[in-house]
Amino acid sequence: MMDESNNNNYFNLEDNLHRISIQVYNSQYSKLKKISRPGLSISSIIRKSIDFYISHLDQKFNSENKNNFEDSSLSKDKNNSYISSNSESYIEAELIKLSSLENKGLISSEEYKILRKKVLGI
Repeated sequence: MMDESNNNNYFNLEDNLHRISIQVYNSQYSKLKKISRPGLSISSIIRKSIDFYISHLDQKFNSENKNNFEDSSLSKDKNNSYISSNSESYIEAELIKLSSLENKGLISSEEYKILRKKVLGI
């Protein structure tokens, strides 16, 4: 069961709902249908699941950042700022995504260069 205090970080009464479309597998839909009931719609289950997932990502991110800050194995870049291995992995993954988008023709070469510089912090 999800701790309601986690929702406070992501939901308040002034939030507006945004309509999105998602695709789920038949098995996922069947499970959602079985646990939904009056007062607990499939969309509310999905929203709560998103909140739960995001709160765990935040906890993991905060924990990793604390550990990386305390870790003496951080590597220095040429600007004397520290980059953890987790940050390096994130940057590498983002660059791979950008390259893929450019190769598929979804972004131009110029857009790729701009976004690459943004990811690298240049």
